Amino acid sequence: MREKILKFNKLKGKMREKGITYTTLGKEIGKTERTIYNKINGKTQWRVTEIHKIIEILQLTFTEASEIFFG
Repeated sequence: MREKILKFNKLKGKMREKGITYTTLGKEIGKTERTIYNKINGKTQWRVTEIHKIIEILQLTFTEASEIFFG
C-alpha cells in the first residue's frame, strides 16, 4: 500500500508543477473532482484512456508515466 501512495505522490507533484488541481484534471478527462481524488488515492483504478489523457495533459515522459501508473 505504501508503494501505491508513493507513486501517486509523484502524480500529485507533477500536477502541482503544472498548476493543475483535481477539479481541473477532472474537467480535462471528463471526471468529477471526487473521482480524481479516489483514483489518485488508490481507491479506484485508472482506465487506460484516462492514463493516456493524463500523460498528455501533464506532459509526462515514458519513464514518469511508467513509474506512476505501472511501477
